[in-house]
Amino acid sequence: MKKLTIFSQFFKGYGPVYLLGVLILITINILFLYVPRLIGEAINTLYYGKEGLTTYIGYFFMLAIVITVLKFSSRHLLLGSIRRFEFLLRRRLFDHALYIPTAYYEKNGPGKVMALMTNDVTSLRVSLGLGVMILVDAIFFGIFSFFLMAKEISVSLTVLTLLPMPFILTGMLTVSRRMRKRQKEAQNTYSDLTEFAQELFLGMPVIRAFNREMRSLWRFNNINK
Repeated sequence: MKKLTIFSQFFKGYGPVYLLGVLILITINILFLYVPRLIGEAINTLYYGKEGLTTYIGYFFMLAIVITVLKFSSRHLLLGSIRRFEFLLRRRLFDHALYIPTAYYEKNGPGKVMALMTNDVTSLRVSLGLGVMILVDAIFFGIFSFFLMAKEISVSLTVLTLLPMPFILTGMLTVSRRMRKRQKEAQNTYSDLTEFAQELFLGMPVIRAFNREMRSLWRFNNINK
């Protein structure tokens, strides 16, 4: 299987649905930018009395309903299509696993295949689903809010507000590299744990015959930790 074959198959069938979910997500970010503005205008009306405050309350209710509907639609389209991708990928992996020579399993064990079909596929689904949602929120919300603040409030104040961002991004990248390294270690241990558990159940009569239960438990605990 070529690296991009599975992605091309998915986007050929569900690409428009996925992209529509991303566009709705961008629309939600734009609508969220109007919330602070409406709050500011509503507070300003209190300076002159309560006249017109009920109008802003109606705006808030309407905006909340629209954002809720759009957010439900975005998650349904975006995460729903990614669930279909997960189903497609698991099926392709299973079909491929059936045709792998037996010698491969004897040499590498079934643990790596099990890790691919469970944790690895789940990680890919989360990256293309929630990961993309967070990325779109961060990029577009940041860009739109920057221009809106610069236009409506002050350019210098906007720049001062964004000064900590490079330090925050540097810290996030540093932490993410460490987390990725530990995730790979955990994935490798998961495959080792799966293989050991399978050998344990297959060899249960031998373990009992030689009274090696505590030794097996000790080895399992070490891998598990």
